[in-house]
Amino acid sequence: MSDMGSGTRRNQPASALTARFPGLADLDGQDDEQRVETFRHVLKELQRELNESRDVR
Repeated sequence: MSDMGSGTRRNQPASALTARFPGLADLDGQDDEQRVETFRHVLKELQRELNESRDVR
Protein backbone atom coordinates (compact mmCIF):
# COMPACT_ATOMS: atom_id res chain seq x y z
CA MET A 1 0.00 0.00 0.00
CA SER A 2 1.36 3.51 0.66
CA ASP A 3 4.05 2.18 3.04
CA MET A 4 5.89 0.72 0.09
CA GLY A 5 5.88 4.05 -1.75
CA SER A 6 6.99 6.08 1.24
CA GLY A 7 9.80 3.62 1.94
CA THR A 8 11.01 3.97 -1.61
CA ARG A 9 10.98 7.76 -1.40
CA ARG A 10 12.71 7.64 1.95
CA ASN A 11 15.59 5.60 0.44
CA GLN A 12 16.30 8.12 -2.28
CA PRO A 13 17.29 10.96 0.06
CA ALA A 14 19.21 8.47 2.20
CA SER A 15 21.22 7.43 -0.86
CA ALA A 16 21.99 11.05 -1.65
CA LEU A 17 23.10 11.64 1.94
CA THR A 18 25.30 8.57 2.05
CA ALA A 19 26.86 9.62 -1.23
CA ARG A 20 27.74 12.99 0.30
CA PHE A 21 28.58 11.60 3.73
CA PRO A 22 29.80 8.00 3.39
CA GLY A 23 30.13 7.60 7.16
CA LEU A 24 26.34 7.54 7.40
CA ALA A 25 26.21 4.29 5.43
CA ASP A 26 28.03 2.40 8.18
CA LEU A 27 26.33 3.72 11.32
CA ASP A 28 25.45 0.19 12.43
CA GLY A 29 29.12 -0.77 12.35
CA GLN A 30 30.20 2.20 14.45
CA ASP A 31 30.36 2.48 18.20
CA ASP A 32 28.61 5.37 19.95
CA GLU A 33 31.66 7.64 19.90
CA GLN A 34 32.17 7.10 16.16
CA ARG A 35 28.48 7.79 15.49
CA VAL A 36 28.69 11.06 17.42
CA GLU A 37 31.73 12.08 15.36
CA THR A 38 29.97 11.12 12.13
CA PHE A 39 26.90 13.19 13.03
CA ARG A 40 29.09 16.12 14.14
CA HIS A 41 30.87 16.06 10.80
CA VAL A 42 27.59 15.95 8.85
CA LEU A 43 26.05 18.77 10.88
CA LYS A 44 29.19 20.89 10.58
CA GLU A 45 29.24 20.51 6.80
CA LEU A 46 25.51 21.21 6.45
CA GLN A 47 25.85 24.30 8.65
CA ARG A 48 28.78 25.50 6.55
CA GLU A 49 26.75 25.06 3.36
CA LEU A 50 23.78 26.85 4.90
CA ASN A 51 25.97 29.75 5.99
CA GLU A 52 27.54 29.98 2.55
CA SER A 53 24.11 30.03 0.92
CA ARG A 54 23.17 32.92 3.20
CA ASP A 55 26.55 34.64 2.79
CA VAL A 56 27.04 34.56 6.56
CA ARG A 57 30.51 34.20 8.03
